[in-house]
Amino acid sequence: DNTILYTDHVLADVIDVLQHSHAITALWFESDHGELLPTATCNRQGHGIGTWHEFEIPALFWYSDSYASAFPRRVAGLRANADKRALSGDTFASILGMTGIDFPGLDHHRSLFSPDWRYRPRLVNQFWQSDFDHAIFGKQCGAVIPDSTPAASP
Repeated sequence: DNTILYTDHVLADVIDVLQHSHAITALWFESDHGELLPTATCNRQGHGIGTWHEFEIPALFWYSDSYASAFPRRVAGLRANADKRALSGDTFASILGMTGIDFPGLDHHRSLFSPDWRYRPRLVNQFWQSDFDHAIFGKQCGAVIPDSTPAASP
């Protein structure tokens, strides 16, 4: 709990600095993994176990009013994709989209700032490849177990 509180504190301080800079600013924060915490039905803890708790990770995008004014299409693209099932594998292209960096071969379908962003199956688990959006979750600890039925796009 303290690490979450401290992360919130650091993010709040960074946002405060960005707000008071009066510059065109934006912040992308994304955790690299979640954590499994012990519960009444599961005595395991940590990450690398293969549970849904580890794969659903927090992400935050904050932007200044001046960023929204300067880049309304970027903000609109992200807002349009905000509730979609994305991958942390989209982070690189999204940060490039956030900053406006482009180069030949960049896949704009991977940027959450792009209206062209496209869903990809969220394959997870170190023990077996599981499509997270079609997996079965174990009852005790929430292990991600592949579903045997063919996957369809959500």
